[in-house]
Amino acid sequence: SITPSYSLLCHGVGDARIFAEVYGAMCRRAGLDCRVISGTKNGEAWYWNLIQVDGLYYHVDLQESRGAGVFTRLADGEMEGYVWDYSAYPAAETAVEPTETTE
Repeated sequence: SITPSYSLLCHGVGDARIFAEVYGAMCRRAGLDCRVISGTKNGEAWYWNLIQVDGLYYHVDLQESRGAGVFTRLADGEMEGYVWDYSAYPAAETAVEPTETTE
């Protein structure tokens, strides 16, 4: 049977939740602190990741990055349209320049 994770990894098909869950699992497997955040984006249920790199936290929304063609790591203040339980996660206070993605 085809699972959502299989569909994403083999066919590139998935929603924001499965993108965040698979990315989170891959990061944790690599030894990185990566959490899946559930919240809303522009009023709709949405999922993305919070990853720690070199002691700093960043938001990563792979579903959004894929659609925009750039990989972005965002600070809390740059998460326009996103809402989540801010008290449940570490603060992401530093932004990084986006880089182009390749599909």
